[in-house]
Amino acid sequence: MGFFASSDGLSFDLDELRILQENTSKTCEDLAKQHQNLKTGIEKLRQDWRTPAGDYFFKNLDTEWEQQIIKFETTINKFDEVLKYAIQEFEAVSQEAEQISFL
Repeated sequence: MGFFASSDGLSFDLDELRILQENTSKTCEDLAKQHQNLKTGIEKLRQDWRTPAGDYFFKNLDTEWEQQIIKFETTINKFDEVLKYAIQEFEAVSQEAEQISFL
C-alpha cells in the first residue's frame, strides 16, 4: 500500500496512494450507479409482479436492503475523502521536506 516502515521512520508512496484513491473514487461512482440501477429495476419489477408470490417477495425484500447499501456507500465515500486528505497532507510534508537542507 502507500505506507511502509523503514530504518528512517514512517515512509509513504504518494503514487500508490493516488492510485488507491483513484480506484476508490471509481468504486464509489460504480456503486452509486449500481445502487440506482437496482432501485430502478426493483421498482419496475414491483409494478409488473402483482401476484401473491410478488407480494411475499417484496414484503421480505423491503426490510433493509437499501439502508445497507447506503451505509456501504457512505463508508466507501468517507474512505475516499480520507485518502484525498491524506494525499494533500503528505504532499505538503514532502514539499516541506524538500526545502530542508542537510549539511
